[in-house]
Amino acid sequence: MNKKPIVLLDVDGVMTNHTVEYLEEINELFGKEYTIEDVTSYDYGFLEEEERELMFRRWEFASYDDCSLTDQQQLAIENLRGYCRVVVCSTPFVGHIQSKQRFLLRYFSRDDIVLCGDKTLVGGDILVDDSERNIERFREVGGHGIVFDQPWNQGIDGTRCYNFDDIGILVVDYMLKEGIHDFGL
Repeated sequence: MNKKPIVLLDVDGVMTNHTVEYLEEINELFGKEYTIEDVTSYDYGFLEEEERELMFRRWEFASYDDCSLTDQQQLAIENLRGYCRVVVCSTPFVGHIQSKQRFLLRYFSRDDIVLCGDKTLVGGDILVDDSERNIERFREVGGHGIVFDQPWNQGIDGTRCYNFDDIGILVVDYMLKEGIHDFGL
């Protein structure tokens, strides 16, 4: 392979995580005590119907205007850019596309932002995602999936990372395994 590998980074559950904020709102409104560890499925199946409806409404209109990447995330992405093309690949909801795009444009060029539902269409080599569905589909078309560890994805087998520093290490491991030795360094 002579090209730089393309690493696709998911946003929700990888770069940002609104779940804690939404659970706090549900706890306050419904008198519950949910924590992030209770989210053992991506579809929030543990919530009661009224609580789930609120959770999905909140996701549909999520605001990213107050979101920012940590110093660790920014440094890891910058390091990855030294030997990979880093592209954000995220599933949008109509209610938050503009907010999400404003957030992403602070860290990525327009050419490196893809909003789509089916991440297999983007053509990356590696997908870092928290969604079992996205990882499974990406693997089915021959891509390498890295699971970003979250309570709701413990059932996914394979390569797993726990923070942004892990991503760089796992990408280099993949490159070496694939015979890619030009790290552009």
